[in-house]
Parts: sequence; C-alpha cells; structure tokens
Amino acid sequence: MESSSIPGQKDRVDVLKTRSIWYTIGRILFGALSLLGILGFSIATGRYLAMHLQIPRYLVAFTSGVSLYSLAWFLYLRPRGDFWKTVEHEITHAVFALLFLQRVRSIHIERDGDSHIRVDNVRQNWFVGLVPYLFSPLLFMALLIKLSFPVAYQSLPNVFLGAALMFHLIGVIRQFHRLQPDIRSNGMLFSILVVVCFNLIWIGVCLASLRGEWQNVFDYLMVGSESSWQVFLDVTSVIWKPIDSLIKRFS
Repeated sequence: MESSSIPGQKDRVDVLKTRSIWYTIGRILFGALSLLGILGFSIATGRYLAMHLQIPRYLVAFTSGVSLYSLAWFLYLRPRGDFWKTVEHEITHAVFALLFLQRVRSIHIERDGDSHIRVDNVRQNWFVGLVPYLFSPLLFMALLIKLSFPVAYQSLPNVFLGAALMFHLIGVIRQFHRLQPDIRSNGMLFSILVVVCFNLIWIGVCLASLRGEWQNVFDYLMVGSESSWQVFLDVTSVIWKPIDSLIKRFS
C-alpha cells in the first residue's frame, strides 16, 4: 500500500531544514565574533581600567557601589533568593520576544519556585533566549540617568552604576548553569562565548562612562572594535603563512 503525503508538507520540511542549517551557520559565525570580541574588548577594557587607576577619583565611587551591593547581597539579599532578578529576567525575555514579533502567552514568576515564560517561538531565535544574561534594563537605565548628570556631579551616579552592574553580574553568575533551559537550548559553549563577550563590553562601557561623557563610551566601543579586528588580522595572518608557503612550494 502506497503512503500519501500531505500536499506541501515536503516543501515545508525542506524550508525548515534550510532555516535550521542557516541558523546553525549563523550561530557558529556569531560565536566566532564573540570570541574575537572577548579578546579585543579585553584589551580596551584593560586600557580604561589602567587609565582610571592612575587617576582613581571616579573609580572610587564606582567601586564603592560595587562593594556596597556585593556586601548587601551577601549579608541580606542572598538568603532571600533572587526574586527581583528573576522578575527582571522574565520581563526582559518578554520585551525582546515582542520586539522580535513573537507572541507572549504568559509569564509565571514565583518567589520560591519555578519561573518561566511561554512564547510562540515560530522561528528559532537564540537572542531572545539569552538576552537576560546579555542585557539588564536596570543597568541600562542607571547608565542613561548617570550620563544625563553634569560632569561635575558624577560621584553619586557612579555609586548607583556600580551597584546596578553588580545586580546584573551576580544574577548572571547565579542563573547561568547547564540545567538552565535558556542555556541548554542554545548550547553551553555558544552561550559562554556570547554571555562573556556582552558582559565584558558592559563592564568596559561602565568604566568608560565614569567621567560622565558619552564621547568616552563611543571611544571605548571604537577601541574595542578596532582591537577585535586587529586580533582577527593577526590570527588569519598566522594561519595563512604556512598555507602560503605550501602553495609556493608546490607551484
């Protein structure tokens, strides 16, 4: 007996397979870009940290915020769980799912239990899955508010910026593990590369913004991008040299 297939079903399967192949290729390329970003922006972040260590006026207030939040978390917030970070986590999922035109069906958050969000994910989208580890609305708002202050009044905003950064980083460290569905669905290696790259850039942006000038932030991003490109050129040069010598040898 011959089996019959639904009209158009084979074409739909072929389309889904093609999308899956391009999705995998895209993830590989973005993972490679993230690795270059880690190397390049490490250089840029190191430069700005060294600059502030020479004149630590702005760094003192920032590190005070980092230290105060870390102490408050260890002594008071840690025993009470990560409820507010979980709220931010799920809301960030929802906001970016909507931005990518995906339908959010429900958000479920419990103080001492399971929290999740239901999204009609018609197309694969790793960014929506990982975005809470890459972007913090609280940190973003703290940065925008801080940069709206005059340069002469940056001490207190730098304290709040340091606290907001630690709120984000501690949450990322605690929620990033191999059993986390967001991480499991995107793969551990890919997730590590992307999350480390984005958060390294966030740390660098915070350091670059300590003086309260947008230009310093833009300069940091430019230096990091140029350093990443230089790393790419250096790596390709090292790889190409033996290949070029073999081609010349047998030509």
